[in-house]
Amino acid sequence: MKNQNKHPFFAEVIESSLDHYTAQCWNWKQFPTFGSLVSIQDKELHILGIVTNIQTGSMDPSRTPFAYQKTEEELEREQPQIFAFLKTTFSVQACGYIKPTLSHSTSSPARQAQGERREIIDSLINVDDTHGLAKPLTLSLSQAAGPTGQERADSPIIFAIPPTPPKIHAFVSEAPDTLTTQFFADAQFLEVLYGFSNAIQNLDELLLAIIRTVKAKNLLSANLLEEISHGFALLSGNDYRRLKVFLHRIEQIK
Repeated sequence: MKNQNKHPFFAEVIESSLDHYTAQCWNWKQFPTFGSLVSIQDKELHILGIVTNIQTGSMDPSRTPFAYQKTEEELEREQPQIFAFLKTTFSVQACGYIKPTLSHSTSSPARQAQGERREIIDSLINVDDTHGLAKPLTLSLSQAAGPTGQERADSPIIFAIPPTPPKIHAFVSEAPDTLTTQFFADAQFLEVLYGFSNAIQNLDELLLAIIRTVKAKNLLSANLLEEISHGFALLSGNDYRRLKVFLHRIEQIK
């Protein structure tokens, strides 16, 4: 989505609950991408969520769109009033949040945590007594990454649904690049997303859209693909045919 406004906001919340919300775009033609990360920030919470659905229609039940057999340019020139009744709404699954105290904290705890992880990694290096050479152990990704989720001092994101729902009329923006990088670098967001898989009608397409979004931002990693594929296999009940099609489509994106 290309926001032509001077401010980063482009929509506001019209329906809200703890785990998801619906927002209406200020301009019906300016809306977020399916599978992208959006943000709501106020004095109490900074909520991050993934766009799960987008819909455009009439805001007046008595004025439904009609097929005029004309191009959009022709209609804007001849009947511009018909566009005044259009609205675009989108649904968002909340997958994480940031507390104000975390988003404004100093960097000293982060530096301390980084030092602790460095010591852990250094201590996990064995010395080959035969040749006197240092031989690193094979580490899992979780071991190398150190504390995860809520305990990670270098990432303020708490991967869980927020303790309070977004406020009605709260403004929505695209997530900043720094937060987008931190969010998609940690596969914990998938655990939250998979927890609401029954409520997401198009989970297959959503996961593929997320992969496209991450790839477009040069954040796609082998670990993320593995986590997505593994989680999808479990959720699909190891449906071989469905999983095979899904993995084939991932290969097309890669």
